[in-house]
Amino acid sequence: MQHGPHEQVSNWVSSPDFEIPGGVAAPVTPPSSPDPSWGFNILDQAEMFGALPDIEFVVEQVLPEGSIGLLAGRGGTMKSMMALDMAIAVTTGGKFLGEFECKPGYVLYLNYENPKNPFLWRVQLLTRGRGFAAAPVILGHFPRAYLHEEKFRDYLRAALSSPWAPRLIIIDTLRAAMPGVDENDSSVRAPIDEMRRVVEGTGTSVLLLHHAGKGNSLDDAIRGSSALRDAVDVAFVVAPTATEGTIRLKQSKARDNEPIKPVDVRLEKQPGAWRLLTVDPARDAVRDRQELNLAVLAYLETHPSPTSTEVAQGVQRRRKNVEAILAHLSSVGAIEKKKQGRSYRYALTEQ
Repeated sequence: MQHGPHEQVSNWVSSPDFEIPGGVAAPVTPPSSPDPSWGFNILDQAEMFGALPDIEFVVEQVLPEGSIGLLAGRGGTMKSMMALDMAIAVTTGGKFLGEFECKPGYVLYLNYENPKNPFLWRVQLLTRGRGFAAAPVILGHFPRAYLHEEKFRDYLRAALSSPWAPRLIIIDTLRAAMPGVDENDSSVRAPIDEMRRVVEGTGTSVLLLHHAGKGNSLDDAIRGSSALRDAVDVAFVVAPTATEGTIRLKQSKARDNEPIKPVDVRLEKQPGAWRLLTVDPARDAVRDRQELNLAVLAYLETHPSPTSTEVAQGVQRRRKNVEAILAHLSSVGAIEKKKQGRSYRYALTEQ
């Protein structure tokens, strides 16, 4: 588990070796209890200097418990897909993007932006991609309360006090959840601060989805006032990479934990099932080789004695890669290599 400054201070203060140098008391005596008439939500000394809990994660290394996170990206960068993958991973006790462990719990997903049926298709495909027929994600479709309204906080309190209190709340998207609020004004953070006051102390985390800015880099992808970034504990941005079909996830803010290294992600589609997975070059090379092995063998079953060029054209792969597979299959006795004229031809070994 990663340790941030919060936990390091907690461990230091609570250790048996901790003492005030010289045993000298502070020259100013603290008040016995805060004066409520001040109205500043002042903490007492026992809470300020008592033992603090370790930092726990809803999504290991990514989203600490009780934190508010922001995931920003332009349209088509799979930010909703990533949020859904996280939701399904938490509700099924799996791994976010196939890599980051999740603590099981309920997830409340508030969809303010996506049309219902296409969105539900994504939910079903990503759930089946994990081998489940259903996942206990609690989905609010176009909720009747907006983030900046008092009734939103009333609904939130009701959800947090229910038997199905969510471990994670996802709001998709921030702009759609706050219509009429100017995201370029610093006051945009006020509804987020109000929400924090409701969820604080419950252990529930919040992930806000947000649209990206017009900059060309991942570093300037969060659109609107810098107060948005200031209001959250962790922030991530997503953007396409130079490799087609691959999206890069980069952490741009981490308040109390070490930021994760940038990870490349791609969507793997199978009939009736989708998975979002981090790109692992070594793993992908092995899988591609296995797939090419099977494709070459299948081609040889239906095409008698082709050349390597004909096999490469048939399986639509580079000849160099196909020739390496043919050489391997020949060395293990799976196929026969015979010279005819100036060319070599290949056939399955007769059983």
